[in-house]
Amino acid sequence: STLQNIRQTLTAILSVTSLILLLSIGVGIFWVGRFIDPIVALTRAVKQIGIKRCQGSEQSDDNRIAAEQLQPIAIEAPDEIGELSSAFNMMIAELRHAIETLEQRVQTRTAELRQQTRYLRTLIDTLPLGVWLKDTERRYRAINQANADACGHTVDEMIGQSDQELWPPERAERYRADDMEVMTSHQRKTVEEPVTGANGIVWMETFRAPVLDEDG
Repeated sequence: STLQNIRQTLTAILSVTSLILLLSIGVGIFWVGRFIDPIVALTRAVKQIGIKRCQGSEQSDDNRIAAEQLQPIAIEAPDEIGELSSAFNMMIAELRHAIETLEQRVQTRTAELRQQTRYLRTLIDTLPLGVWLKDTERRYRAINQANADACGHTVDEMIGQSDQELWPPERAERYRADDMEVMTSHQRKTVEEPVTGANGIVWMETFRAPVLDEDG
C-alpha cells in the first residue's frame, strides 16, 4: 500500500512536471514568435527593397525604386514591435507617395521638353537661313533643313558628324579654327567667305556664337 502510494505520487509529480514543461515550451514559443517573427519580417522587407534596388541598377543606368516595389508589412502587435512595424509602414507609404509624385513630375516635365523640342524644330526649319548647333567636340547636334539643303546633305546625315567628315580638309580646318576661337574667347564672330557650291562660287556670311551652360 505504501509502495502504491509512492508510485501514484511520483506519477502525479511527473505528470504535473511534464504539463508545466509543455506549458512553458508553448509560452516560450508564443513569446519568441511574438518578438522574433516581426523582426524577421521587418528585416526581410528591408532586404527585399535592397535586392530590388540592386536588380534595378543592374538593368538600367539609374537605381530608382518603383513605387509598387515598396510594400507594407502585415504585423499587428500592441507592443514596441507593433509600433516599429507601424512606423515602417508609415515610412513606406510616404516613400510611395513621394516616388509617385516625382514620377508624375518627371513625366510632365518630359512631355514639356518634347513639346519645346518640336517647337524649336519647327522654328528653325521655317527660317530661310542656315542654322546649326555643335558640341564641344565640334559635332553637329542640331541643324535646320535650309542648312542641310545648302550643304547637299540630309539633316540625319549631318547629325553627329564633324566638319572633317563632311567637308574637304582645307574647308574643315578653317571651320575648326573659327569654332575654337569662339569657344575659347566666348565671343561672337562673323566671317565672310567664298564657298564653292553646285552653282559655282558664292559668298556666305557666317555668324557664330557660343552657347554656354550654368558652368560656362
